[in-house]
Amino acid sequence: MGKDISDTDVISIKELFLTIKSYLMEIVKKWWVIALIALPMCLYFWKKTTSIPIKYSASLRYVVEGSGGSMGGLGGLLGSFGIGGGSKNGINPFQVLEVTKSRGILDKVLLDTSSYNSELIINNIISEYKLDEKWAENNPERLGYRFTTNDVSQFTDLDNAYYKAVLGKVLGSAKNRSEALLIPSQHDEFGIYKIFSSTVNENLSIDIAKKTYENVKEFYEEGMLENQRNTRDILELKKDSLKAVIDSKAYQLAQVRDRSRGAVSLTLAADESKIQREIAGLSLAYQEVYKSFEVADYTFKNNQPFFATIDVPFKPLTMSAQSLLINLAMALILSGILGSILICGNKLIRDNLS
Repeated sequence: MGKDISDTDVISIKELFLTIKSYLMEIVKKWWVIALIALPMCLYFWKKTTSIPIKYSASLRYVVEGSGGSMGGLGGLLGSFGIGGGSKNGINPFQVLEVTKSRGILDKVLLDTSSYNSELIINNIISEYKLDEKWAENNPERLGYRFTTNDVSQFTDLDNAYYKAVLGKVLGSAKNRSEALLIPSQHDEFGIYKIFSSTVNENLSIDIAKKTYENVKEFYEEGMLENQRNTRDILELKKDSLKAVIDSKAYQLAQVRDRSRGAVSLTLAADESKIQREIAGLSLAYQEVYKSFEVADYTFKNNQPFFATIDVPFKPLTMSAQSLLINLAMALILSGILGSILICGNKLIRDNLS
């Protein structure tokens, strides 16, 4: 059998509802307390929201493929003849991300001329974020400071100090990386790289993203393979030079044979034999150089990565800004909660004292 509700329980529930109702009536009666709290809180959130500048986000996605995979069959075929090997280009994703954030890449990006005006990109960053005004707080002479050269070797100590400050702005701090102007990343599952740039200027965001990609691409396709390219080019020059000498000797031999036709001459016979020996020696040398050139050319092409863009940023970019409506609603909710706590607390104290 169920337990009957006693009169005491009914009175307790009734008193609870009456108590809650009295507190709600007190909150409604003293609504002005909540209004007094809401006014400064809404002003604070409004000022905070409007003081945060609108940011434009540019995202460039790309993939990197090594040609080693596509030339695997050719590599095995050449390997069976003793030419080349089965080397396959493998690009470390962590290396790509570190290279993207490296000083060598950022120097070329920041000290390049922007695509929308004649200023250096680093000067546009200083202008858009009013960094010179912050620097001028300690030294008024720094107001309007701009970099006058894109040659790092000509930087003064002051240039280096401010350059490091701009680098810190671009890469963000360790505690707040989300404020960085440049954020490279990589999708582990699909191997897709992304260069994300977010600034207060639409053109500046696009410039940073595109120029960073271009310099990373150039670093891997040109810089890292420079020694292999030089070796290949030197062997190609040597190969062409030997071929030209062999052709010259062959022409010289033909002339000797023309002169000796129909005549017996020991001198001409000796010349012909000498030229033949020279051609034979040069041909052996040519074969070795040609083989070395093919190995060097294959190695260079096999190690050369292939960069391909997937998404390239273009205007209009996505704007990111805090919602004023949401922040004001949050301010009202917080004001209501805080005001209700104060009103109810005040009533509780009065009821206990009475």
